[in-house]
Amino acid sequence: REGMKRYIFEGTAKNRLRCYACILSLMALPLMTIDVSAGSPKEDILQEKMTEISSVRGRILEKRAQIIEILHHLKEQRAEIEGEIKSEQERLKIGSYQKAIGFPRIDYNLRLVQRLHSYISVLGDKVAYLQIGNEILESLYEHADDDLRLVQTLNDMEVENLTSQIDLIIQEYLSETDDLVSIHTALPGKPESIWNEIVKGTQNVH
Repeated sequence: REGMKRYIFEGTAKNRLRCYACILSLMALPLMTIDVSAGSPKEDILQEKMTEISSVRGRILEKRAQIIEILHHLKEQRAEIEGEIKSEQERLKIGSYQKAIGFPRIDYNLRLVQRLHSYISVLGDKVAYLQIGNEILESLYEHADDDLRLVQTLNDMEVENLTSQIDLIIQEYLSETDDLVSIHTALPGKPESIWNEIVKGTQNVH
């Protein structure tokens, strides 16, 4: 009986030791997983560039929205002035441009419409330019995201080429978001052509 008790006790002790060893090995698994999943320098670089792209795209869209709002007000102002010119032409029964510019108010309004044409044209081009930049950065973001999924297969040169391209586009469009909206351009068209468009009812609506 004493031998049997000793056998049972020793067997139980060995089983306990095996259980403790299993528990300790399971506790070590998360530590091993953390080491395996640690990010690589290439992964960190791509994630950083994706964050930069998102930030710049946000600024581009904000600037674009500001310019669109300005365009809306300029077009409203242009339509109001053109309506005033048309009303004066009908009220005074003015049949020619030469007679029209003999009225200081009409002459002034024609030149003001000419300037508004210029502002609207330049700002319209700027909106289109910012939209192109936003689409380019969106494409680069998707490229970086794809590369991030396959980062283990990329060499350093491939990552460097992509990041250089991203930096170039960011630098170009970041300056556009920092600048105040300013217009320096020659005035398009002539007051006479603007007069003819208003009288004939063919003035710009865009």
